[in-house]
Amino acid sequence: MLLIMPKLSKTEQTILELISNDPLISQAKIAAKLNLARSTIAVQITQLINKNLLIGRGYILPKSQKVTCIGGMAFNRKYSLNSAPIFGTSNPAINIKSHGGVIRNIAENMARMDVDVCLLSIIGDDESGKELRTQMHNLGVDTSQIAISNNKPTAEYIAVFDNNNELVMGIASMDILDQITPNLIEESWPNIKSSDWVVLDCNLPQETIKKILDLKQKSNFKVAIDTVSVSKAMRLPKDLSSVDILFTNKDEAASILALDHILKKSDLNTIANQLRNRGTKGVVLTDGSNGHIVNIGNEVFTSPALSSKVCNVSGAGDALVAGFISQLLTGASIREASDIGAALSALTVESQMDVRQDLNSKILYEYLSKNLK
Repeated sequence: MLLIMPKLSKTEQTILELISNDPLISQAKIAAKLNLARSTIAVQITQLINKNLLIGRGYILPKSQKVTCIGGMAFNRKYSLNSAPIFGTSNPAINIKSHGGVIRNIAENMARMDVDVCLLSIIGDDESGKELRTQMHNLGVDTSQIAISNNKPTAEYIAVFDNNNELVMGIASMDILDQITPNLIEESWPNIKSSDWVVLDCNLPQETIKKILDLKQKSNFKVAIDTVSVSKAMRLPKDLSSVDILFTNKDEAASILALDHILKKSDLNTIANQLRNRGTKGVVLTDGSNGHIVNIGNEVFTSPALSSKVCNVSGAGDALVAGFISQLLTGASIREASDIGAALSALTVESQMDVRQDLNSKILYEYLSKNLK
């Protein structure tokens, strides 16, 4: 079916652009930016609603197959020492900076595959935060829901590696993420509820995760959660009935289920079933180079890891989530989503970066066709 775009005046086009960049912008602010009376803006907005180019209160734009990613974004710094570390003094090193945070990585992967993504996170009022936000905006991500803290710096992770590329020390400064509060979720709710999928990471405070899952009961979107780490996986509620797909690894799952050292040796299918017993409608359980198991609805199957050319394992799980959910958005089957997730994860571990910088849909599908047997 051919869709005919209504003709717009220059004023209407400008108003749409302003609202696209900030869906919750007030009529007064629009009027000030355009040097027009507020009453004039009200009339223009009414016309845009009548043309089905805006939806209801909050002026949310009608975008299909939208994903909102909620969680942490961080500025990463990696220092590689030229020689063995000497403590208590200065050590020459090579510095590499990158953009990180589990949910940010997921959002970037999706944006590179042309998914309509909104990122809800928080940054400090500093240069690192501005760089993170600008980079995501330039990729086409809706960054209007990224909050700015006035009393905490942007989250940062620093890793120091010795001359053998072994980690000497990792330093995580993530306190700012505690400011992604339930109140912040409520403020962004008009944007969140218009999503098809909401993807969370467990960098969020426990009460914020609970808030989103509670609000989900009144909405139509689906929820996927990435557990991030063993300690942060414990932030999940015991009742997972509001979760559509839980992405986790064996150690993180053991943490959620409070398994002892003997039960931790259980096979993946047993652990996945125990997670399903907590209420989640689906589980994607990863086991490093052994691949992953999918247990969603009535479908249960295993998927091997596709790559043996490992350069950097960081970001592999984030890529799996992004590929999996992106494919479901197209109406693909669970098996097809699993294949795309595995392919994107493999492409990522073959790269030096946590998100493959040359990624696009063409590269992804070519890789899948060559490597999936």
